[in-house]
Amino acid sequence: MEIYISTDVETDGPIPGPHSMLSLGSAAYLEDKTLVSTIEINFETLPDATGHPDTMEFWSRYK
Repeated sequence: MEIYISTDVETDGPIPGPHSMLSLGSAAYLEDKTLVSTIEINFETLPDATGHPDTMEFWSRYK
């Protein structure tokens, strides 16, 4: 039996350190596309990190 895992990461910019990872989510599926399990983690932003202007403009369209 094989299990496939799909993962998505959301960030507020392209470079770790100046920008932060905001969330991480994964879903595990069997070969027949049956969902096995999911996980979602939301992170605190890094100290002194700021959102990249292009990324913040992108996110402003999805409020």
